[in-house]
Amino acid sequence: MTGNRVNDRVLVTGGSGFLGTNLVNAFLRAGAAVASVDCVPPRNAAQGPCWIEADLRDSAAMTKAVSDFQPTEVIHMGARTDLRGKRLEDYDANTTGVETVANTVLGCPSVRRVIYASSMLVCRTGYRPTSDDDYAPSTVYGESKIVGERIVRQLGNTGPTWLIVRPTSIWGPWFGTPYREFFDAVLRGRFVNFGGAGARKTFGYVGNLVFQVESLLDAPGERVQGRTFYLGDRPPLLISEWAEIIAHEAGVRCPRTVPMWVARGAAKAGDLLLRAGVDAPISSFRLSNMTTENEMPLDPIYDVAGAPPYAVGDGVRETLAWLAAVAREGSK
Repeated sequence: MTGNRVNDRVLVTGGSGFLGTNLVNAFLRAGAAVASVDCVPPRNAAQGPCWIEADLRDSAAMTKAVSDFQPTEVIHMGARTDLRGKRLEDYDANTTGVETVANTVLGCPSVRRVIYASSMLVCRTGYRPTSDDDYAPSTVYGESKIVGERIVRQLGNTGPTWLIVRPTSIWGPWFGTPYREFFDAVLRGRFVNFGGAGARKTFGYVGNLVFQVESLLDAPGERVQGRTFYLGDRPPLLISEWAEIIAHEAGVRCPRTVPMWVARGAAKAGDLLLRAGVDAPISSFRLSNMTTENEMPLDPIYDVAGAPPYAVGDGVRETLAWLAAVAREGSK
């Protein structure tokens, strides 16, 4: 984080999650007062003192959290993010939760700016939207995020300055599924590339996401009000390129390459395991995602924030250092 934020009071919903944990860390280091609102304890125990236990769907609890803390900025990251839900009602944290946060913020005059996190999965993998409200979801999770965006857009120019962000495929310290497993597979020599199946995708190192969020908080209101920004890094990467960078920085063997027919067979076997309730490292859905081009439109965030500070290699080195620290802590 680039600035001194001692005069800021930042409330982060979903502060115990991957992105929330990194944002809370960054704002605390910059000197801001921080409230991390979540229904589960922080994954970083050092953030315990700023944790406020509250469920996004509980209007009374959220009103109390916001009223007591009196934030100047709100970053709404809280959500259900897995893809296991079958009905829209399974994702009420992404619908009712957004409505609760929006209504709560409207009742707090100290708030100057609100960032609402959505998802790139409001569109299926490989689909490039032509406008902020051009949607093409392929999952119920994506549908729930569309509902959340529409709730926010109904605010118009009411209340504080607001904007929507759509994080792309973000990775780095404190991450979980799926990129934690990806790093582990590369480091253990278990990751393989699929021959002839290269597909470039927009990824984002979490340190760059923090930089982009801070830039959106500081930008003039007229440049961000009511807009939607994808958050991620340029250039897009081949997963095989990324795996080789990880292997090189870690000093391990580069991944092998197998024919696509082998990958398709493994994916079909994975489908059977998933139907039986057993997690699988590869499935037809995951294989399709891995082999479909998915470059997101980053011009708007680069126009506002400029180039982010971390190159891919920088992020990989920081992530490997974090993984090593986690391993050391776990061995105690």
